[in-house]
Amino acid sequence: MTLEIDATAQEEAEIERIKAACVQSAREGLTPEELQNLLGGALAGKGFGDAAIACFEAAAGINPFNVAALNNIGNVLLERGEVEAAIKRYRAALKINPDFAEAYSNLGNAQQQIGAADSAIMNYRLALSINPDSAVVHNNLGNALRLRGMPEVALESYQTAVALSSDYAEAHLNMGIVLKETGALDAAMACFETAIRLDPEDADAHSQLAHTYRIDGNTDAAITHFNKTLEINPDNALDRHILAALNGETPAKAPRAYVEPLFDQYAAGFEHALVSELAYKTPKLLADLMTGSQSASSLGAVLDLGCGTGLAGVELRAHCQHLVGIDLSNAMLEQAREKGIYDQLTHTEITGFLASEPLDFDIIVATDVLIYFGDLSDIFRLIKSRNQRGGKLVFSTEHSETGDFVLHPTGRYAHSKPYIETLCRKYDYTLVHFSTADLRKEKGAFLTGGLYMLEF
Repeated sequence: MTLEIDATAQEEAEIERIKAACVQSAREGLTPEELQNLLGGALAGKGFGDAAIACFEAAAGINPFNVAALNNIGNVLLERGEVEAAIKRYRAALKINPDFAEAYSNLGNAQQQIGAADSAIMNYRLALSINPDSAVVHNNLGNALRLRGMPEVALESYQTAVALSSDYAEAHLNMGIVLKETGALDAAMACFETAIRLDPEDADAHSQLAHTYRIDGNTDAAITHFNKTLEINPDNALDRHILAALNGETPAKAPRAYVEPLFDQYAAGFEHALVSELAYKTPKLLADLMTGSQSASSLGAVLDLGCGTGLAGVELRAHCQHLVGIDLSNAMLEQAREKGIYDQLTHTEITGFLASEPLDFDIIVATDVLIYFGDLSDIFRLIKSRNQRGGKLVFSTEHSETGDFVLHPTGRYAHSKPYIETLCRKYDYTLVHFSTADLRKEKGAFLTGGLYMLEF
């Protein structure tokens, strides 16, 4: 209790010190309304959100038409994650002054945070109709257009942003990301290099350049920039994992801090990219394997490990009595939940679930998920020892002809048939089916996968 009182007293003393310094440095002749706005800005800049809002509220109390104060309250709320409350303040400001470009822009930023890309695009464009020379708004419009799946138009927005402000590092970075995603690797590299020249300590720019070099096959350059990324931001799990692969290391599995945000990021366009662009058909192949092996029409109770958006569930629902899905990505699970095909969906990690939850399934399926595990021993052991009945384990791998398992520069693992056979002998599984198949396209060519059915 004493510590809490001391901390509160220190905070209040610091707030009063900031206010006094602000008043002392303020120009003479400020109105009380202007002074409250000034104090609010100073406090917000030092992270004292509640005190800042109180000052902005005081300014708005003096003058109910003070749209700057309402906009500033919205900014403080948005900074601390209270997005809906921030949106209300921006809209209140715009109701008073429909020509307030900054409030349209900030409203777009808030809507961007909650994934309302169409609304964000509309409000960024309204801001630009009032102030067409804002490089920041053009950049943010580009971000919303990318989220909406409109890379060509997004690129135009970024190009306008850098034309208005040639030293705008973030816009160069974002332009490079679009170019990389559309396959223009040389142009993307030039953008990332410009961003780095403007801001040499921009970890994101080094990371994007590293990934582009990796895609282009320049491993040495990729390693150099991955190392620089991790020097600036040691917590970047994705780049640490890819760097391990490029250095020939083979950790036991991909870290959760890499896999979870990766799939959260790609959830919105995941199915379209896999099915329409990459000819992904593994769920159908495994479902045919399972249903073809059954004398009856029902597969019984099925556990879908790493269910993602539910592509395997769509294939299996009509053939099973009970369907449970688990996944690391909440965003993926939301896509699966919308399909309405699972009896239960859980946000969790696979080995943790297998080790702690009651397991009573006829079939456990893992479609394109073991590629994020190298060593599969724990998964095999837990299923065999903890499932309450004998059943089948059905899964796909990226296939390797050599060794046990290898981590590719893509960040995914490939497993060999002899490795799976070794696990079967160790944990008492029977291999009843193995075949190779085209899993999906990568760089225009099909990846070879292994399809397995084991009995335990």
